[in-house]
Amino acid sequence: MHSPKSFLLLAVVFVALRVTAAPLWNAKNPEQLQYIAARCMEEWSPKAKDPKAALKNWMEWKLQPSNEEATQCYTKCMLENIGYYEPGEKRLKGVRVMQQWETFNRYQSADRNKVHDLTDTFDFIKPLKSSSCSDVFNAYKDVHAKHLETIKAILFCDGKSAEKYYKDKGKNVKQKGESIFVHCEEIHYPVGSPQRNELCKVRKYELGTGKPFENLMECIFKGVRYFNDKNELNIDEIARDFTQVGKKPDAVKAAMENCKSKTKETDPGKKAVEYYKCLLADSKVKKDFMEAFDYREIRSKDYYAQITGKLKPYSASDVRKEVNDIDSNKCV
Repeated sequence: MHSPKSFLLLAVVFVALRVTAAPLWNAKNPEQLQYIAARCMEEWSPKAKDPKAALKNWMEWKLQPSNEEATQCYTKCMLENIGYYEPGEKRLKGVRVMQQWETFNRYQSADRNKVHDLTDTFDFIKPLKSSSCSDVFNAYKDVHAKHLETIKAILFCDGKSAEKYYKDKGKNVKQKGESIFVHCEEIHYPVGSPQRNELCKVRKYELGTGKPFENLMECIFKGVRYFNDKNELNIDEIARDFTQVGKKPDAVKAAMENCKSKTKETDPGKKAVEYYKCLLADSKVKKDFMEAFDYREIRSKDYYAQITGKLKPYSASDVRKEVNDIDSNKCV
């Protein structure tokens, strides 16, 4: 017969194995949620039969038209990127619903009991047969209809919760209408700091020095998602920025694959600087990268600008003028 101590040890080992096996996940703040929603809409609305109608529905939290692949895949995109659907397990993750609420409930209006109900509903759904858009959508659609008020609340779409969050966090998070670049500069090159004198040349694609520059590049690379959650280089995201300005991404993909294979750095800041140097050192890439990076700065002010029609058709001269205006404010 096992002793109580041995049962306790087995229980601890079992829990440890479960924790180790489970993918790491962090609750999502308003900036992250807006980024996810905008990207999923950008990806799937063009594939709808009526893109404008689909976008209008999705922005109003209506998963319609429900029989279209675009809506089903948009739904899966949202659930998977937020982390409420885990493809490795083929199931909805109730524990993450609770973690989201526990992390941010001081800002939100969600009722605790209703959050528990939503958590239980997720957990009672058995693992799916596949991670296809239709299977994920069909597993989730009734949950969405029944618990929409709670879902919106824990995802900062309940009125003023996002506003409370942004006010509380201040300059520590990217504010609405602020570019990722300016946000990172204000943290790592603040007014009055010794490194502030370097900011003007840094904004003109010259390399900065020391830890402040490493911190700045890490912040920007994370903000524009050139780094993923594990601080690994996301070459597809860099390539996407090239296509946004009408440039072929083949050269930059090859250059960054080569750079990635040679980089030995593990510190995220030093690694970001190494990758940035690679982008500026390759004569086949540098000019197009600078153009793409400028445009990314402008687009990072408003994640919804492209899908709402607020983003003007791309013009290199117009973007350069906007960036020059920002430079003029920073170089004083």
